[in-house]
Amino acid sequence: MHLHSTSPERRASRLIALAATVRIADAGLILRSMHEDAVRASPAAAPPPAGNA
Repeated sequence: MHLHSTSPERRASRLIALAATVRIADAGLILRSMHEDAVRASPAAAPPPAGNA
């Protein structure tokens, strides 16, 4: 019995690679939004008000 190179295993590994790429992209978006929330919540990270010259 001869198996082609486009076997289910190969297709599955391609799907896994694609899923991992999507996961990494999602994690990047989540980390960025968490960082933005932390910057917004932290008074030390925010620039001082313009009135305090």
